Amino acid sequence: MSRKIKYTIIAGTFLFWALSFHAQAPGYMGKKFTVGYGFYFHPSFTNAFLDYGDSPFNIQHEIFAEAVTGKRFAIGFSAHFYKYIYKNVEAVRITDYQNVPNYSHQQYEEHPSGVYTIRAQNFMIYGKAFKGNYLAPWGKYFVFGLVYTRYNTEYDPSEMKVKQQYNNNNLSTSYYTYYSDFGPPLKSYQTVDLIIGNGRTRIYGNKLVLDYGYNLGAISLVKSFAYLLFKPFAGYESPKYIESTSAARIAAMNRFNFYCKIAYLF
Repeated sequence: MSRKIKYTIIAGTFLFWALSFHAQAPGYMGKKFTVGYGFYFHPSFTNAFLDYGDSPFNIQHEIFAEAVTGKRFAIGFSAHFYKYIYKNVEAVRITDYQNVPNYSHQQYEEHPSGVYTIRAQNFMIYGKAFKGNYLAPWGKYFVFGLVYTRYNTEYDPSEMKVKQQYNNNNLSTSYYTYYSDFGPPLKSYQTVDLIIGNGRTRIYGNKLVLDYGYNLGAISLVKSFAYLLFKPFAGYESPKYIESTSAARIAAMNRFNFYCKIAYLF
């Protein structure tokens, strides 16, 4: 085989190989990784007008990391941290009265006094599918992911209580006492959710990423409607009061959020 034919074969092979790949590696200018901080929020009308919580906005703080895996795709992991002060606006039914002979028991107040605190963390793994001619991680995208949420509830029995009236049927006398046992003062729960949404990223100076959009929690959205439709008219039973109301608040925090993020690209 002549040297000219060999060079032709080598040049043709190189040209075929070169044309088989993108001229630029996946990512923006070949940069594939981002780390940053995110701020999630939505207005809470129940907090603002019905006094459910302590702020007219539900807010979450996020730290995240993402990696580009293809020209139009990226995967990420994030952790969200948030806190909610619930003001005990739902009614409660006391179900574990003491069995005292000759006494009748009457709940004197519908709502427990005081508040209890919810502290929660969301851990999310997600993917971003970039649209049109955009190159990950730049441009418009569709986001989808799986979320695991764990949260703790905490209350002070000396503040969270319900006033009760006890009537002596034989002596026609009555007195008042307070019920304050809503289970362990500190208790943990967990739940999962599916996230979908849309967003957009912009890159400044080839290093700074601005990311904004919205997402929906599919399971949280369904739960919120269920809590609204099937909420007991007479109030939650006392052993389930914190468990039920905190689950409703977690669903409300995650069913819909706007977000704005800032990240470093490298």
